[in-house]
Amino acid sequence: MKSAIALSRLCNMLTDYEEILSNEFAKEDIDLEDFYKRHFVKNQLSEVFLPLYLDYYKAKGETSEAEFVETDAGNESNGFDKNSEDLRYCEQKWDDLMMKIQEKMTSAWNANEKTYTNIMNAGNIGLIDCEKQKKVTLKNVIAAKFARYTLFVFIRFFGCPVCFDHVQSLVERAKEFDAKMTNVVIVCKGSKEGGVKWKQLAGVTFPLLADEDGDFVRYLHFGVDIYNLCCTGLFQKRAQLQVTGDTVFKGLVEDKIHSIYQMGGAIIVDCKGQVVYFFKSKDAYERPPVAELLSSIPSPAADSACSSALIDVKKKMTAWSNDGVASSCSVCGGCNIM
Repeated sequence: MKSAIALSRLCNMLTDYEEILSNEFAKEDIDLEDFYKRHFVKNQLSEVFLPLYLDYYKAKGETSEAEFVETDAGNESNGFDKNSEDLRYCEQKWDDLMMKIQEKMTSAWNANEKTYTNIMNAGNIGLIDCEKQKKVTLKNVIAAKFARYTLFVFIRFFGCPVCFDHVQSLVERAKEFDAKMTNVVIVCKGSKEGGVKWKQLAGVTFPLLADEDGDFVRYLHFGVDIYNLCCTGLFQKRAQLQVTGDTVFKGLVEDKIHSIYQMGGAIIVDCKGQVVYFFKSKDAYERPPVAELLSSIPSPAADSACSSALIDVKKKMTAWSNDGVASSCSVCGGCNIM
C-alpha cells in the first residue's frame, strides 16, 4: 500500500512538472536564460524528485544490492519497478522534455560563441584567492615571475566527483607541470568560503580561485548541462546510493553560489595571456586527460614561438568551422554543450 502511494506521488509530480515546463517552454517568446534560472537554479529542480524516488524505494521495503537496477545517468530509465508501466511512461516523457530543453539551450548558446585568443581581453575579472582570502587579477595570476604558463582548471561545483578525481590526478603529477614551468590554478564559480572548505577536503595543493560573480566562467562561455543532471536515470542512481548510505558526490560542500549544472573545462595561457589550449566539457562527465594537458604545454624551445602555436590553433578553428565540426578541445568556436 505504501509503495503504491509513493509511486502515485512520484508519477503525479513528474507529470505535473512536465506539463508546467512544457507549456512555458513551448512559448515563442520564451526567455531561455530566465527559464533556466527560475526552474533549474532558483527552485533546484534537480533536488525536487530525489526525495520522491527515495520515499518510493524505501516504501518497497529493504532491498538487497542484487535487486538494484543499475543505471547510468543519461541513459534511458530502467525504472526501479519493472512492472510499473506508469512510472516508465512518466519518466520517458520527462527525459524527452529535458533533452529538448538541452538542445534548444545549446543551440542558443552556440549562436553566441566566440574565439578566445588572449584572456587579458576579458577586462577586470574579479577573482578571490581562497587561501589568502583576497582579490586577485588575471594579470597577477599569470605573472611571468611565477611561471611561463598557467593551466586554469575549471571545476563544476564543490562536490563534483569527476572534477574531484581529475584534480587528484593533477596533484599526483604536479612535478611534471613544475618541470614544464607551468602553474596549475583551480577555478570554481563558487564562494571563497566554500572554496576553503573544499580545498581542505580534497587535499588540493594548487591555488584555488573563487569566481564568485561568474565573470571568468561567463567570459569563457562555459555552459550548463541540463539533461544529464535532470534525467530520471540520475534521480534513480542518487536514490539508490542514498538508500545504501552512499552518494554520487565527492568532497561535497554546501555553497550558496555554486551550481551542479555548471560545466567546466581547462585553458592554458602564457604569461601574456595568450591562449595556447582550450577545452570545454561537452557534458557533466568529460574532463581533458592529464597527458593531453601536459603535451599541450609548449616546450621551452617553442616558448618564443607561442604566436606560431596560436596561429596553428586558429587554422584548426577555421578548418573545423569550414567542415562544420563541433569540437570540445583547443580554442574551439563551437561546442555541443549549453
